[in-house]
Amino acid sequence: MGHRGAHRAEPRARHSLVRHLVATGVLSVGIVVLNFVTGVLVTRTLGADGRGETSFLLSFVQTVGWLGALGINEGITYVAARDAHLARRIATTGSLLTLVLGTLGVVVAQLLLPVLASSQPGDTIEVGRVFAFTIYLNVASSLLLAVLSGCQDFGGRNVVQFLQPAVYMVIVVVLALVGSLDVDGVLIATAASTAVATVWAAGRIHRRIGFSRPSLRVTRESALYGLKVQGSLIGALVSTRLATVIMPTVLTYSAIGLYSVATNVSTILISVVGVLGNVVLPSAVRRGGREGALFVARMTRVVTFLSICVAVPMFVLAPWMLGVVYGQEFSAAGNTLRILLVSVVLGIASGILETGLQAVNRPLAASVSQLIGLVVTALGLLFTLERFGLTGAAGTALAAAAATFVTALLMMRAEPTFRLGEAFSPRGLAADVREGVHRFKGAVRRRRPVPSAR
Repeated sequence: MGHRGAHRAEPRARHSLVRHLVATGVLSVGIVVLNFVTGVLVTRTLGADGRGETSFLLSFVQTVGWLGALGINEGITYVAARDAHLARRIATTGSLLTLVLGTLGVVVAQLLLPVLASSQPGDTIEVGRVFAFTIYLNVASSLLLAVLSGCQDFGGRNVVQFLQPAVYMVIVVVLALVGSLDVDGVLIATAASTAVATVWAAGRIHRRIGFSRPSLRVTRESALYGLKVQGSLIGALVSTRLATVIMPTVLTYSAIGLYSVATNVSTILISVVGVLGNVVLPSAVRRGGREGALFVARMTRVVTFLSICVAVPMFVLAPWMLGVVYGQEFSAAGNTLRILLVSVVLGIASGILETGLQAVNRPLAASVSQLIGLVVTALGLLFTLERFGLTGAAGTALAAAAATFVTALLMMRAEPTFRLGEAFSPRGLAADVREGVHRFKGAVRRRRPVPSAR
């Protein structure tokens, strides 16, 4: 009886996961639309200089906030997925860690900001010092999302991720209508929207999971796992944001604005496709062993294929698209966008592979691949940024993404339960497409009205 029940439960679990993946993908398209609308509005209103200043401040504060979390959010996702019975204690522990990790991030930001923005106008530093306190919100949001992911509440996580850009768009549109959309307004909109999403996430956890006393064991295990994976987070964040953060020391805000627009457009791939990777870690951990490794291989195949499908038309239309949408001055970033699109495709694939390494409790291996990318990024920017400008920054991003992908692939290949051929199997991809078409047709048939009997 037990075996029959397990066999019945497996298709249900598979169907539930597919439903979550589809919902995540659809919601991601909505997020892209929201970000696109606000991005165009902000860029056209502020121009290249204003866009460059806001991009620097946003990238700086978000990067410090994510690094300040010390990878504990990944640790919380892993522990919650592994030990579901500790969900309430994990929720409380994650919430309390916000105060400690947020304070650490704010202190680091206050020390670094004058150094990185020393050649820029003084008001940039003052505004940045105030905005740095939103690191508390960034840390809280990431930890609460980690709890939702680890507890398999993908629906709640999707709502949180949609709520922030939706609220941001409303505030930005209102500011534009009253004529108050400037650099300060964009920062206020960012802080307010993050606060709304964070409060909603806390309420969701309270209703669905609940809170209990904090746990030293959860803190210790999450911290140890987080420190091991911290190299991966540092490498990923710094590799993608280092150029924007250090550009003020070499380039003008106008050039930073061009690069920021190209970067934001290229990350549409991450918003539409890469976000599917959010379900890989908790789902692979729950499956475990060979089933977990097969799931990682299949997700690598599907996500890479989808990202290429989205990237190709963007690559072809890059200069024209930037000029039409953002204004002719931004069409100069067309080649930069093309280079960044290739790097993002590689980055999405390596991200799935690194998540697979984390799922089999090899976070150090995931860190190694990203740290190699970080070394390539640092050296590349050192030798190319001042000499080649935006092209040098984009070329460095591509080289770092390629190095990270190859390293992650070799690391995952060493895992006995992982099959490299399965991850890039044309036959498997064809089967995925057939299954997708079959599920789509089934959903359409279920929605058709049934003819009434005469």
